[in-house]
Amino acid sequence: MIPKQLACVSALVGAGGNLGAVIALWCFYKPLGPIDTLLPFKVHAGYVMINALLTAVYYWPDKGGMFARPRKQLPECVDQQQHEIGRQRQQQQQQQ
Repeated sequence: MIPKQLACVSALVGAGGNLGAVIALWCFYKPLGPIDTLLPFKVHAGYVMINALLTAVYYWPDKGGMFARPRKQLPECVDQQQHEIGRQRQQQQQQQ
């Protein structure tokens, strides 16, 4: 993320979360209310449990996962793009 755009990104993420909550309420929970008053809470608990269990399988190649190390070790730099630029500069210097 570009630091200059932090405010815009934060605003969009916040607004998206609020809109997502309204959509989830109307699509998933409201139709279940007339059936049983506790059913929407049970369904929500199921969503939370499934997502919590899925966090164990998240994996990023440069950072690793909960039970696995990263596949490739990057040097201490801000991001992959800076690493590539630095590698290209080193190759150019070696060629000269």
